[in-house]
Amino acid sequence: MLWGWFAIGLMFLSIGESKLVTYALPLFPALALIIGEYFSTIFRLKAETTDSSFTFAFVIHAVALAALPLAGLIILKVKFDDMPRLLWVVIVVLGVEILRTAWRALRSPSGDRLVRDIVRMSLVAVISLMFVAPRAAAWMTSRELAATLNTAGTLPPKVWILDERIGSLIFYLDPPLRAEATADRVDAASFPEAMGRLRVDPADTMFAVRNNQLPRFNRMFPSPPAADARAGTFTLFRADTLRAAMGAR
Repeated sequence: MLWGWFAIGLMFLSIGESKLVTYALPLFPALALIIGEYFSTIFRLKAETTDSSFTFAFVIHAVALAALPLAGLIILKVKFDDMPRLLWVVIVVLGVEILRTAWRALRSPSGDRLVRDIVRMSLVAVISLMFVAPRAAAWMTSRELAATLNTAGTLPPKVWILDERIGSLIFYLDPPLRAEATADRVDAASFPEAMGRLRVDPADTMFAVRNNQLPRFNRMFPSPPAADARAGTFTLFRADTLRAAMGAR
């Protein structure tokens, strides 16, 4: 029953193309019960130090806990060129602590000590991910862009999101602004499409560009246009600002 609970829920969530991480929370009680039952069995059989399959799985688990935050940092660096040096040091130190705790857990003759070390590993891994996940989320959602628009209280006549999907932006808009966000008010556009739109759209039309895309965007102008606003990982430009930059050509 527990495996059915977990497997069916996991399959259902995996089919969906878009989801929040909180959608998976109902799966964790089933997974916790499955794991707890397994630990109870191996402790009762006193096989925790001799079960080679358990040792192999435990090592894989510990390495994954230590490597996942580090992999997240590497992806941030490669894809978004965003990886502060201090954050790198923190993640490496926490990863070493996870591996040290895992080594101590494998050498422990006590089942209770093993459980405590597993809990410690998990907590350290969660702390490590709390340093990485918000930074990754800032690049993968439009939450801060939506917050900037929400603060203004009304949408510009047009909002163009360049080379981005707009679903996240719509999701985080306040309900009154979301009602205004029709297809003719908020839409995605490629860079060439944006160059065509800025010539005909109203002067206060807003163009939102991810910061990691700014070098490519700036190359479309004789000199880099001045930003009108910042919204987290987005830089915002008004149409009249971009027209002035184009006029220097």
